[in-house]
Amino acid sequence: MNDPQSLGLDFVADDTLSGFRLQRLEVFNWGTFDARVWTLNPGGQNSLLTGDIGSGKSTL
Repeated sequence: MNDPQSLGLDFVADDTLSGFRLQRLEVFNWGTFDARVWTLNPGGQNSLLTGDIGSGKSTL
């Protein structure tokens, strides 16, 4: 049965920020991100991680 009421899901009319939202990401000694704490603070908004080939983007 796929009735949203029976699943306990809470749907709202405004779904512009629906789903999971990343508030903060911190990494330390993870792949090429070493020697210090690296922090990404998207604050629940869209963000873009860029860098050279082999810089560790896919690792994150």
